[in-house]
Amino acid sequence: MGEIARWHTGPKLEANGFFTYKGRSYAEEDLPEAVRHQRGNGWRAIGYHYIILGNGEVCEGRKIHDIGAHARGENPQSIGVCVVGDNTRPEHEWNEVQVEALIRLCGAFKLLFPRGKVMGHSDVGETLCPGIDVKEIFDA
Repeated sequence: MGEIARWHTGPKLEANGFFTYKGRSYAEEDLPEAVRHQRGNGWRAIGYHYIILGNGEVCEGRKIHDIGAHARGENPQSIGVCVVGDNTRPEHEWNEVQVEALIRLCGAFKLLFPRGKVMGHSDVGETLCPGIDVKEIFDA
C-alpha cells in the first residue's frame, strides 16, 4: 500500500516551480528530506477510503467521514474503493479473493447506505478504469 500512498501524497510539481505537499506549497529545498525525490498528487491523504490488495486484504486509506479524492464531481457523496491491479483493460479480471473482499465491503456499505449505488470510475468519468462493469458483480 506504500506505493499507492506515494502516488497520492507525494509532492506534486506545479507550473510555478513550487511543490504542493499535503495541502501546502514548498520550494524544493524546503520539502521534508524523506519525500524530496518522490512525486505524486500532493494530497494530504490517499484519495480512496479503502484499498483492496491482491491478497484480498482491505486497508483503510482515508477515514470514511472525510471527503475522498477518487471520482471528480462525486467525492462528497461517495466512498472510494481501489482494487489493486491494472484495472484499465477490458480483459482484466480481478482475482477471486479481491472480488470476495469487494462484495463483503460493498455489502457492509449497503447496510449503512441502503439507497447507495455501486459504480466504477468509468461510470462517472472518462476513464477505462476499472475495465469491467462492477455493477454486474452486484446484479448477478
